[in-house]
Amino acid sequence: MHTSINPWTGEILGSFPLIGSEQLEARLQAAHQAQRHWRTHVPTFSRAEPVAKLAQILAEQREPLATMITSEMGKLYRESLAEIDKCIWLCQVFAEQGAEWLEPEHIPTEAKRSYVQPIPLGVILLVMPWNFPFWQVIRAAIPALMAGNAIVLKHASNVPQSALALERLFLAAGFNDGLFKHSSWQAQILMH
Repeated sequence: MHTSINPWTGEILGSFPLIGSEQLEARLQAAHQAQRHWRTHVPTFSRAEPVAKLAQILAEQREPLATMITSEMGKLYRESLAEIDKCIWLCQVFAEQGAEWLEPEHIPTEAKRSYVQPIPLGVILLVMPWNFPFWQVIRAAIPALMAGNAIVLKHASNVPQSALALERLFLAAGFNDGLFKHSSWQAQILMH
């Protein structure tokens, strides 16, 4: 069992059991299946739609998310707001320009036709630090998802609420279940 504690007050914010190897394997398999569909059946320009929706949801939930970040990891509230704003900005930029950035780039060579094209890698494991619990994840996940990958998140042990919130936000934005999963905790929050 992992306990999340407010570093300012010592208040217990939640209790989170670790998942077992079978549950982790199920999440990895779900991510693999979701990624295969995402890369094959969802064109790059369509991948921008849930990214734009994520920006909208982050903007709508800006203050409560910033409050959660502050209470969970001790960042000043104004810095937590700035972190969410930066996440909104990145989502908006990738929603608007990401598909264009992922187009094949033709390059001059001695061959008849040469180009560079981003190709999805598959399921990407993000091992993230605690100090920017949303920004570090968003800045890595959004470009990877736009490129056709899926994400499994192993977040820092002291920010489990951020990991759970991110997973819920990605689902609410329209990313298929399995495209973004956290790997460390079950969703048992004991909030006051």
